[in-house]
Amino acid sequence: FSWQADDCISIMATDGNFYTFTLKSGAGDKYAMFEGELPTDVNATDVAVYPAVDALSSVVYDKSNASLDYTLPSEYTYQEGKSNTPMVAVFEEASEHLAFKHIGALVRFHMKSMPANSKLVVTAKDQTLSGSYSIDLTKVGTTEGAMISKEASGSNSSITVVYNVTDSNSGAVIDIPIPTGIYEALTVEVIDEDDDVIYTRTLSTNGQPINRSHFITVTPADLD
Repeated sequence: FSWQADDCISIMATDGNFYTFTLKSGAGDKYAMFEGELPTDVNATDVAVYPAVDALSSVVYDKSNASLDYTLPSEYTYQEGKSNTPMVAVFEEASEHLAFKHIGALVRFHMKSMPANSKLVVTAKDQTLSGSYSIDLTKVGTTEGAMISKEASGSNSSITVVYNVTDSNSGAVIDIPIPTGIYEALTVEVIDEDDDVIYTRTLSTNGQPINRSHFITVTPADLD
């Protein structure tokens, strides 16, 4: 993972709200500086999340239980260079540095060609890929916890990336965040602008667990 131009994070403040901070420097690097503003007499505290909180990926912080309820969206709009892989950072006392840790896994598709205005859909059989998940902040960065769990109350068995690029059959790298867990298989479909399925592939995981910060790279066949 490396930070990209226009990346934003959300930082919890002492008034109980998340505030958005925008990348100031460090695009293309693992280390970056973010800038933003807080109201008068309000300070940053406890936790920060990436991507920044919005209506699709809402985050609820429970300070007393040191936990987050994190919503993993069922649909993304393609943005070149953006991974959207969910990460959390816990504040350390007397430090302005944040160490973001992955709380899920990522499937990266290297598409040789994608039709204009198409969709890429990933489906998991009998398992949820989106919805609300509980994150234990006392275990951020560990294998045992602090990850998005597929046993949580997910609401959807598929995730869609809307590829709203008008260049026909252009190449693309498409990242899709998924919960950790053991999957029987993942099915990939490409749907064109007429809603016709033009490509299907089943990805076998051989019963191996997909862990926190696990990146799966897939190179589908050319769609020409």
